[in-house]
This record gives sequence, C-alpha cells and structure tokens, in this order.
Amino acid sequence: MLWLAGNSQAQITIVVPGTVAQQPAEARQAIERCRDRIVDVVELGAAELCAPTYHARNRYMVDRAQMAIGFPLAGPEGASGTWQTLNYAASQGKPRLIVPI
Repeated sequence: MLWLAGNSQAQITIVVPGTVAQQPAEARQAIERCRDRIVDVVELGAAELCAPTYHARNRYMVDRAQMAIGFPLAGPEGASGTWQTLNYAASQGKPRLIVPI
C-alpha cells in the first residue's frame, strides 16, 4: 500500500477482516501515513482473525474488483492465500496479473 500510495494515482480502499484496531501496528501506521490517499476503509467485523476470515476478506475484494493482481512467493503454485485468491478470481472469470516475488 505504501508503494502504491507513493507511486500511483490509484484510489485506495482498505479492507480488513475484522477492524483496523485488530491489525498489526505496522499496518495501522501505514493506513495513517496514507490516510489522504485512502478513499474507503471497510471493516468486515470478524471477531477472530484466522485463515477463514482472511479468505472471506480476499473473496470480498475479488467480488468487487475488475481484475486481481497477486504477488505470490516464487516457487510452485500452492495453497497460499495469494494463490487461493488468484484462483478464486479465475473461477469468477476475472483477469489476473501474477507477479512472482
């Protein structure tokens, strides 16, 4: 998000599975630093942060996006959250940009 805010004119929407207060300090600080670039913060309200709540957050984002951009770790396609999100986008017929890191 920091890179995007500093290097693009893209509108930024933050989506968290629970609340912003539940996010790690580094994430909360990044949100504050980019507050002038953020057009919306969506808190999905999950009481507990766990894999299913992050998967639900990722599906929420894909359902509202025109395309998905993912940065999976280099190596074989696996069961990571990034790959699950990219594969969900494909199942919805949405274009994907995959940038291995």
